Amino acid sequence: MRRRWFVPGLQASALLLVLVYASLIPHVDAADARSDLRAGPESWVNDLMPLSSADWSRDRAAHLLERAGFGGTPEEIDRFAAMTPEAAVDWLVHYQKVEN
Repeated sequence: MRRRWFVPGLQASALLLVLVYASLIPHVDAADARSDLRAGPESWVNDLMPLSSADWSRDRAAHLLERAGFGGTPEEIDRFAAMTPEAAVDWLVHYQKVEN
């Protein structure tokens, strides 16, 4: 019997990459539709303008760390919340500058 999930010629690493990417796609259910669980207001949908310092908060810092893929300890979240949004993103993007 032939397995339907097998794609001939597709390397295992490429298949793994596809599965990881698919797991990152948000699933919308009734809880996610609640406005208090969203990362921002409805007006931010499809808005690619930078987040202002006035909109930056501890919750948004925690959300950024979660979306970056690894989350953060309460202390790291507090440190990120004390930064500007630009500094927090810069810290994540230019991680080579950070001491081990």
